[in-house]
Formats: sequence, C-alpha cells, structure tokens
Amino acid sequence: MSDALLRSHILNRSPPVYYRLYQEGGAIESRSPAYSNDRFVGRILSKAVTPPHTAASLKRHLCKIEGFSGSENAYLYWSLLSQTILDNSSRLALMNHYGPGSSEKEPVVLLIKNAEKLSTVEPQTPAGLPENPLVNNINYGRVSLALLHNHDRLITL
Repeated sequence: MSDALLRSHILNRSPPVYYRLYQEGGAIESRSPAYSNDRFVGRILSKAVTPPHTAASLKRHLCKIEGFSGSENAYLYWSLLSQTILDNSSRLALMNHYGPGSSEKEPVVLLIKNAEKLSTVEPQTPAGLPENPLVNNINYGRVSLALLHNHDRLITL
C-alpha cells in the first residue's frame, strides 16, 4: 500500500468517542469499555452516532448502548472539568479527530439521573481489549463536576 493511500485510509477512519458515565452516586461501569483494566472508560466509533451529530443524538446513542430507558434524564458535559451542560442542539464535531471525547484523557461525561436500566445483566468484558496504560495516572474518583441540572442544587461527584 502506498504512503498516500495508507494516510488516506488512516484519516478516513471513524474516530473513537471516549466517555464516562455517572449517576448521582458516582461513576458507573460501561457496557462498552475501552480497556480491559478500566471499565469506567467507554468507547464507541463516531460513525455509530446517527447524524446530525448533536448532544441529543450522542446522548440517545450512549443511553441505548448502555441500557438506559431514555435520554430525557441524561445530561452531557464536554469533559470531566466542564461545569456546563451541553444544550441538546449543540453541534458536536464527532468525526473530527480532535472533537469531544477524542481522547481517553478527556472523555465526554454523561450524567444519568433517575433513569431505569433496561437490562440488569452484568456487562461482559469483550475479549482482546487492550489495557489502559494511563489507568494509574488518572484519578477519576474525586473529580468534581458542578452539575447544575436542577438550577437550584449543586451535586458534586
């Protein structure tokens, strides 16, 4: 394969979108983990999200694959440090290799509030997942997210 053809193939790949799930009690393990040794970081291919690529379409897709009953009670944040909920109509450059969730170091965050799980089956770790080399370097446990989704109540995870 020529260098130009190889470069074209690499650039045309669907970039991944990394994400983390939270409920009011804390982080939730993903049913679509990116790594065998870190089930709290999920990963999907950006082409799996139905256009238009908005916060609403990403929320719907993540809720569906994670087994939640709907996206009405889900809130999407640009990153772990973001304090602002993305508006449902916000356009997301998911096909951009530098878009939201393009790195496991800065995953998008989906907060699920009062949503029922459609399935209580425990997620299985798919065979062949790589290990996260950053698992010991990133502390997600006490990341503080100012989630003002009720506009009168501050929740810190």
